[in-house]
Amino acid sequence: MSGVTTSADEVRSTDSPGVGASRAVLSPVARRAFAGPLATPSPERAAAPRRARAAGGRRSKRTTAKRPPSGGVTFVTTMVDHPSFPFARAVRARITPDRIGKPLLGLQVLAVITEAEEFVKAPKRFAQFGGRLVVEMTKPDWATIVGSVQALRSLDALVEFRSESVGDGGVLMMLASLGIRVALPPEGAAPGVLGSLAAYFLESPVLDTPIEPFFSLARGFGASEGDRPTLAELFLEQPGEHLYVDAQGRVTISARLARKRRFLGKLEGGPLPAWQKSPLWRERVAHERRARAKGRPCARCAHYEACRGLLLFPAGDRRACREWLAVMALLQQARATARDASGGSGAGGSR
Repeated sequence: MSGVTTSADEVRSTDSPGVGASRAVLSPVARRAFAGPLATPSPERAAAPRRARAAGGRRSKRTTAKRPPSGGVTFVTTMVDHPSFPFARAVRARITPDRIGKPLLGLQVLAVITEAEEFVKAPKRFAQFGGRLVVEMTKPDWATIVGSVQALRSLDALVEFRSESVGDGGVLMMLASLGIRVALPPEGAAPGVLGSLAAYFLESPVLDTPIEPFFSLARGFGASEGDRPTLAELFLEQPGEHLYVDAQGRVTISARLARKRRFLGKLEGGPLPAWQKSPLWRERVAHERRARAKGRPCARCAHYEACRGLLLFPAGDRRACREWLAVMALLQQARATARDASGGSGAGGSR
């Protein structure tokens, strides 16, 4: 495709001055993140009610939980894998608990997820989902997606990466440099890659497209504490707000927990309240409540309000935790540096 960069090294050498460079001068997208109002929410966040700030029903000052017309618990943002949709791997929909297990075609579709390999076969099939399309990269293969860059851009698609498909970050950077929204997984990437991508987000003189969750986290540092997004919100992993149903009808809280083969039950196993009694649900809620107890890893964490222990659940992945905390510290420091450079009035910094 004409005009498309095909070398990860070329993106690194021309776009980013490097991890050690001064951050008084920020990328266009970082300046926008630090200076502007809170980010425009994703389709799921815009349509769903205000998120619970913590598991187990505790809500922030700004939260108003809506009840479905039939009563019961709050609306659920659900990610559904189902053969009823042969053109896509998954559908995200806002549903009430009484709709779980009923015909999926009756749901309000908020976003459609498809793997990159399926999207590139016939991008026109997804035209009706412009602005609501998520394309999942399953491997770090630029050749798979390069021919569909224009289609991704015209549909305003979000490209989500799995941990194993981030690779060295080159494909993600190339897509972002071409104006395509991209998102990283909670599992992170290979050692050192998250930090390099965060530096690229902050420093590239040409980057004007959000990389998530960097963009939303960066904006959050400029908001009051009650309005800052948590990782559970950004990664769609809040008990009582998010569910994930795989092709076998197994239900869990998020795609990440499904990848770890941790499930609440099955669709035919009963309504949502029954799943709340499952070992996984109780373990997840208890983990957040206890995460900051004396002697636990989160007890003195400076970024607990953003993470709330999610990165150490389940079974505590200390590597992902360390890397994400380093990224949050990097973003916070970059904001402070930019504020100081502009005399305390915003992100500033001239290009």
